[in-house]
Amino acid sequence: MNVIHLFRVIFYCCACFFLPQKITAQDCVQKTIAFETEDSPDLAAAILEMKDYIFINKNNVTPDCKRRICYLISICYDFIGYKDSAETYLLNGRIAAAACNNDTAIAESFLHSADFYRRNGNKAAGKVLIDTAGFALKRYMAAIKSTLNIETAATIYTDADNPFGNQTNNTANFKKQFTGTQLFLLRLYHQIKGNYLFEESKGEEAKKNLLLAYQFSLANPSDSTEGNILNNIGLAITNEGRYKNAADFFLQALLFAEKRNDYAAMSSPLINLSYCYRKIKNYGQAELYAVKAVELAKKTQNQANFCRASSFLSRALSLQNKPEAAEAIMRTAIDTAIKYKLKNELAYNYRALAEIMVQHNYKLPEVRLITEKSRGILIEINDSSFLNATDITLGNYYLKTANYPFALQYTQQSILFSRQFNDYSEIDVAYKQLADIYLAMGNYKMAYTYLEKFNRVKDSLSGIEIKLSMQDLERKYNSSSKELQIAKLEKGTKEKELLISKKNNRINLFSGIALFTLLAALSFFYFNRKITRQKKQVDIANEKLKDLTGLQNRLFRIIAHDLKAMLLPFNRAGKILHNYFSKNDTQSASLYVNKLEENAVRLSATVNNLLFWSARQLEGYVLKKEITGIRENIIAVLEPFEELISLKKIEIVNLINEGDNLLIDKGALEIILRNIFSNAIKFTSAGAIHISGNKQTGGYTLQIKDEGTGMSDEKIQQLLTLPLQQSSSGTAGEKGSGIGFSIVKKLVELSEGKLFIESSPTQGTTVTVFFDKQ
Repeated sequence: MNVIHLFRVIFYCCACFFLPQKITAQDCVQKTIAFETEDSPDLAAAILEMKDYIFINKNNVTPDCKRRICYLISICYDFIGYKDSAETYLLNGRIAAAACNNDTAIAESFLHSADFYRRNGNKAAGKVLIDTAGFALKRYMAAIKSTLNIETAATIYTDADNPFGNQTNNTANFKKQFTGTQLFLLRLYHQIKGNYLFEESKGEEAKKNLLLAYQFSLANPSDSTEGNILNNIGLAITNEGRYKNAADFFLQALLFAEKRNDYAAMSSPLINLSYCYRKIKNYGQAELYAVKAVELAKKTQNQANFCRASSFLSRALSLQNKPEAAEAIMRTAIDTAIKYKLKNELAYNYRALAEIMVQHNYKLPEVRLITEKSRGILIEINDSSFLNATDITLGNYYLKTANYPFALQYTQQSILFSRQFNDYSEIDVAYKQLADIYLAMGNYKMAYTYLEKFNRVKDSLSGIEIKLSMQDLERKYNSSSKELQIAKLEKGTKEKELLISKKNNRINLFSGIALFTLLAALSFFYFNRKITRQKKQVDIANEKLKDLTGLQNRLFRIIAHDLKAMLLPFNRAGKILHNYFSKNDTQSASLYVNKLEENAVRLSATVNNLLFWSARQLEGYVLKKEITGIRENIIAVLEPFEELISLKKIEIVNLINEGDNLLIDKGALEIILRNIFSNAIKFTSAGAIHISGNKQTGGYTLQIKDEGTGMSDEKIQQLLTLPLQQSSSGTAGEKGSGIGFSIVKKLVELSEGKLFIESSPTQGTTVTVFFDKQ
């Protein structure tokens, strides 16, 4: 709603609901006309005059007029960025509405408040108000004996597959059934309900309610919200990743706003058009629409729109390799958001600035701080719907700085948020980013997997666009056929019938040729793309086979060498021990038995690891999750190491609580713990190993910290990225197979966990495992 429309509403409320003193109402109308003649009305002055009006006429003003004026004051405050004052006057309006004893007043006032809360992130409060408004409106429908059921109307009167096919008939029926005031209320209810459903990721229900609201608006000559509703439908379609189709709705919305010179209503379609053109890589057009949106926001003094439009302009410039210009625009927008306390816009602007910096490897040290500010604000205002985009940027930052575990963590979180809110506008970017991360880590199998997912999402979106185009062609063809049949009945003569028949045949011929050409082109495109992709898959599979063959050869060389070394002490063990006992050399016999026990433990662990590794290569290992006690498992895993722990004078500090449990495959947990403890004991001498756990809302963190020799960053990187490493000797000359940590990492991933290693030479090592969804 723009300022001119605002004062038209003042005119409406005063003209339709006169106060007891008629002269006061006429005076209000004159003030309204005076404000409308100004290009940029002074909203502060308007607020002051409306407040004075209520105060001066406090004994005569009716509750209905008071609640309308309170709503108008709140709109003005909202326009200039004073959200707290806007909320206060909305509350005053609801109190006045309740005093009216009028269901229409209650429904309208509560719906306006619900829309305010939605736009400012308090969706829980807004939903309560919508339910209250819906109850009042339902009661009102019963009072006027209407057959319309507002709860099921969206399903009955709309068709999501053919959204505008039945609008004409519905509009005509609605004009006969309802008055202008009733149409206004029905439109407002379904529009705001549709907006809430859209933000709850209920796309189909949202579109149906918005389309019904559009029909109520068309039926009401005094309503001017068609453009705003079309804009919201476009947003729902954008959320599905159908940018070209959404752009059509935004253009229609813009045309409606331009016809009425409704400047505020122009802003949102302009911003959304910039977004759509950016997604389809037409950056010049995206910049053009964003520039118009910025200019319009300045003209209407709408600070929130200015911040939002600036972020879209900066992104368009950034994608045209103009990072400095993009940064300057974003800094201005951030300052504006801070000045007017626009938390939503501040979060979006911080993320946009970080995205620009990451794209151009530009001022990277600032990126993490800026993005985490954005993330913190979103969590503070309880807006999780935008965290997918923020986490993609953080993931990209960690990819650029080669911190691959965190890059994976944030990019995977982004996908979870996208799925939670059914927002597929960013999920293709996340899949591509995951492929890039795994490629940088040298994990070609996972890189290939996510590249396939990226291509599937792209193909799916292209398929939807093609399907919609085909449906549109079919509808146009059917419409043309019906028009010709009607003309044939009306003409009535044989000559005209012949003429219509020729036209009909021509349309059929041209339509058939067009459809055949389109199908042929699509088929060629599809099969050509499929053949190309299959060729790429064969090439990747060949490379993968070469890598796997090399990996297996290296594995068997290492295993053969290490198994031989482990079995050596068992050769002729009986004769050697007999010789010691015959000489009564119990000390040598005891040392030899310890050596045998140590090798038996390592041999058992190596065989377990080898069996698991081979099972995974054959895709034969299936996790069987069960509730498993952490402390008990740690004690059981450490038991075979007791002699070695005692010999090396290592202190075990186990701080895990008795009741701490994990939902995990017990065998997998044992292998994870055995390998981590084996390494900790192996590289620690006369120190301590600290074991701690932390149960959190999102999962469980297990930490094992030793005071051993530690390792370099290069070694950590090898452990986390390379499938096999040549093992290093421990502080007492212990040996290993070199495949332990590769298996730990794989098992942690299969258990929906994350593995982190922190270490430096001589400073010990800390291994942290985070298990999700506990």
